[in-house]
Amino acid sequence: GNLATVGVGGSSAQLTEIRLDATSNSGYGGFIRGRKGGSSQWLFGDTASALGSGTGLINYVYGDNPTLFYNNSQLALSINGSQNVNIPNGSLMVGSTTAPETPVHVKTTAINTAKIKIESTATNSYPTLVLKNDVQEYQLTTHGGLSDDFTIYDGTRAPRLILR
Repeated sequence: GNLATVGVGGSSAQLTEIRLDATSNSGYGGFIRGRKGGSSQWLFGDTASALGSGTGLINYVYGDNPTLFYNNSQLALSINGSQNVNIPNGSLMVGSTTAPETPVHVKTTAINTAKIKIESTATNSYPTLVLKNDVQEYQLTTHGGLSDDFTIYDGTRAPRLILR
């Protein structure tokens, strides 16, 4: 392939930008923008995204700032410095390329692989699935402190059901 090196001197806050336009006056194409110094930042997107108003944009800022992914000018995904992932207005599909039917959707064509695992490896732990509405919360858990029994709590009282 071809390798192009671009070097721009100047102040520590100076922007360096590479634009890849389809034609000289086209709004289509792409860009890569970088800022050097203590606030290092990289933007990748279509040419209309230079100010965050285009259809596609990835914004990376050095440090603990989130990496942001935009689609159709809307924030689609962010990953913060602690590696937490946020999908602010969307859903997550695992195992398929079709649109999810619920906020978290696991789909498979195999007999027994559509699973979600909640696991804690701490001694006497109690990994929990929480079901909550505006009034009540229920917790389904395997409770290490109760001989690893399957337990259902109602969120405000002692266990409602224990299966041994």
